[in-house]
Formats: sequence, structure tokens, C-alpha cells
Amino acid sequence: MTTEITRIQVDASIHDVARLMYEQRLSCLLVDDDTKTEDCKTVGIVTERDLTRTLSLVLEGRNTEGLRDVMTTSLITIRDDTDYSEAIRVLKENSIRRIIVVCDTGRVCGLITRADLLNAQKRILENEVLQRTQELEETNKILEELSVTDPMLNVGNRRAMDKALKDVFNYTKRYARPYSIVLLDIDRFKCYNDFYGHQLGDQALIKVATELKAIIRNTDSIYRYGGEEFLVLLPETGLAGAMIAGEHMREAVESIGIPHEKSPFDIVTASFGVASINITEPDQKKTITEADEALYVAKSNGRNRVESLDAKNA
Repeated sequence: MTTEITRIQVDASIHDVARLMYEQRLSCLLVDDDTKTEDCKTVGIVTERDLTRTLSLVLEGRNTEGLRDVMTTSLITIRDDTDYSEAIRVLKENSIRRIIVVCDTGRVCGLITRADLLNAQKRILENEVLQRTQELEETNKILEELSVTDPMLNVGNRRAMDKALKDVFNYTKRYARPYSIVLLDIDRFKCYNDFYGHQLGDQALIKVATELKAIIRNTDSIYRYGGEEFLVLLPETGLAGAMIAGEHMREAVESIGIPHEKSPFDIVTASFGVASINITEPDQKKTITEADEALYVAKSNGRNRVESLDAKNA
């Protein structure tokens, strides 16, 4: 609402009213009684329409005795604590453009116009749209994360893995930069599930995934490749660095110390196969196949180890 309201005494002339409204570019004036005190009473309101109507009377040859003949005396007021929707209702029901606002003592403290309410409504709607947009963006973000995340292990799923592999492969073709892949499989996991049950099996997978996420670099990423298999993508990493990273992962899984009575190691372990992209002849499928074959070698050589088909050149 507008709190700076221009007032005029009821005994002012129509000429004074017109001049004041013109000079100050006002659309209305509050009319007070002629006591000329701070506690003067508001007895009316005069608007541009009132002056236009007065001019019409003068042009018709009819006389107006003063401001009392021009102003509106049936004042419609609302309390300053009235909510927005109630103010709108009062405006509509009375077909008016302005409402006088009074405080709890009945003293006039402001004036609210239809434009004020429309602007307020616009701001409310804009805020609602902004809030809904933010909520929608947050929801879409959550849905996007869910669509590329394994819900139990909180690592990337196959969809996320395929996109990441495609992106890093295209980067390699364009800039001739290396990357490596580590495939790991939990050793004798079927025996673990059969002996301990699937609930403890799920808990073991969660512990392994959590530990692996904690030790890889921020630039690396981990995905669930299959039931108990994981793929770790190592950008900007050659075979030698990938072998070192694979060994760190193997030690990390071993250090969790999850009991496994059906394993020769008595704890849950993992086997690792490592492969690095050939920069001169990049072939994404071949790299994954080599990592898978290296994983098979690790299992054949006794499990709980890291292998590469080209370890001698690592």
C-alpha cells in the first residue's frame, strides 16, 4: 500500500484541488475535516473521476458549491492486517479502484489501489512459478540421478556406464589421451550368498562399493557391471597407473574383513582385470574384452589378485 498520502482540507476550493493534483501528478486526495490537528478526521476522498464529473457539471451550467459536492464520502476501509484475498474481494464487491487502509485505532495509515493489488498478485504468481520451477528442477535432478544410479549400491548403473565410456572414448579419439578400465568380481560370491543368505550378500556388496568409492580419485567413476561385478573407469590413466590403482582397490576390499567361510582367504576378496585403451588404434569394445579376459586370468591364477593381458608392458 501507499503510506505517503496527500491530504487536503474540506474547505479547500475545487481550483486548489485540481492544481494540487496536477502539480503532484496525483490520482486522488484524502479530504480531512477543518480541525487542522494531527487527529483530524478523514471525511472523504476526491479522485480524478470526481474532478472530471465536476467539469462536466460546470460545462452543463450547473454550479458546485465546494469540495463537499465533489468528494466521495461513503468511504470503504479495511484494516492494515487484512490479507490480500480479502482486499481483492472488497474491491470487486464495491466496484472501486481504491481502498483506504486504517490501523487498529481507526486512523488512516495508507491507501491501496487496484494496481497495487494486481502487482502484488503478479509477484505472488511469479514467486509461485519460481518455486514450482525450482521444485520441478529438483525433482528432475533426483529422477535423473535415479535413472543412472544403482539404487542399492549408489554407484552408476549400466546406462550411466555406457554414456561415460562413450564420452571418454570420443575424448581419446579427438585428443589422443589415455584411459583404463578395471573390471572386478567378488570372489566366490555365489557361495557367500548360499551360505550367509542374500540379505548379508547385499550388505557385503554395499560395503565393497562404499569402500571402492572412498579410495578412487574424484575423476574416476565406478559402475555396477553385473550382479557382483563392478567396472571402474580411470580417465587420463595408462596401464601402469591402472595396475597400481587396481592393487589399491584389491587391498581395500580385503581390508574390509568381511568373514567368508567358503573362501580359502576366510574373508571377502575380489579379482581384478585391467586394460588400457590403445591410443593409436582406439577400440572401446576391445578394451572391455581385454579387461574381461584379464579378470578371467586373475580368477584362474587363484583369485584375490590383479591381472592384465599386457602386464609385462605396464
